[in-house]
Amino acid sequence: MVLVRIDLSRPPNARERTALGKRRTRVERAQKSRTVAMGNLGKLALERELAMVRIRGGFIRLAVPLVGDTSDRSAPPHEHRPPATRLMSPNGIGLRLMLVALFEAQSRTPPGARADGTPIPLRAAHSGAIGWTTVTATSAQASGTGRHRMGVIDKQVRQLQTTLGKLEKEALIEPVDSAKQGSGRYEGFYAMSEDVLFGHPGDVYRVPDGEESYFEVPVALFTSGWIHVLEDSELALLLITMRMRHIHGDEPQKLAAGTRLLHYGLSRDAFEAHIMLSRLGLLEVTEDAGRSMDGKVHDYTNQRAQPHELLFLPAGLEHDAGAAVTAEIDYQFSR
Repeated sequence: MVLVRIDLSRPPNARERTALGKRRTRVERAQKSRTVAMGNLGKLALERELAMVRIRGGFIRLAVPLVGDTSDRSAPPHEHRPPATRLMSPNGIGLRLMLVALFEAQSRTPPGARADGTPIPLRAAHSGAIGWTTVTATSAQASGTGRHRMGVIDKQVRQLQTTLGKLEKEALIEPVDSAKQGSGRYEGFYAMSEDVLFGHPGDVYRVPDGEESYFEVPVALFTSGWIHVLEDSELALLLITMRMRHIHGDEPQKLAAGTRLLHYGLSRDAFEAHIMLSRLGLLEVTEDAGRSMDGKVHDYTNQRAQPHELLFLPAGLEHDAGAAVTAEIDYQFSR
């Protein structure tokens, strides 16, 4: 039996095809390190039979907006967003690294307990060992020659150190010795509470327990490789819908523009991530019936646009992320 895919959306334009091509290259180049990271994250999950990672709601959503209003398109300023969208970056790994840090802490710490500094070194001691270089993925390529050559692992360590520096500025991690400088500053770093507001001091990290508000992220986000292949906007929106499902169950929820901007700090452009998430089988999206195929609303003056209804589909995470993203990009190229 051959399944025919019905797709009424427009094919990608030239700019989008270029972006898709670059993304496919990144996914391909990271395949080896992603496979290693998936295996090592699976090993860590087995230590406590971890099936879900608990995330405080404040990581993704501000309980009280920090700004009164903003345009429908632009996200609020950096300091007026929750941590998850403060960490979003086109080329950075801050959001995914923080999520992996929470995963790693919970893989060795029971709910309600304070997590000690990570026992995992930044650089894996040898082939087959677990280090932060082998629980994260990279598409970096070796460059230079002779004395100026920089290998893939060296580039990965440098990126980890730079990103941990940014997480420290956001009060989301803390070095063992804040006075220490240089390459060893972040060895054994501590995760801090993930719901810290901008400019506030961080609290020591405890795994959420039943006495506080949190939502659950399936471990498959990490062990199937999605943490390494989703764009930041896709990852942030997926976390939002995970929280919605945790609270409301399998009932699609509307995400109004004001809530999206002021509570979640997600711009209209970043919200377009719902398109790829839907194509990848991670999100069920129901659009306003009044919208035409180009997204415009008939009789907009009188009717206005209704927010999309979103539902996280956890079964989609069970598929290999790299294969799923590559297949979807190839399909878009074929249109």
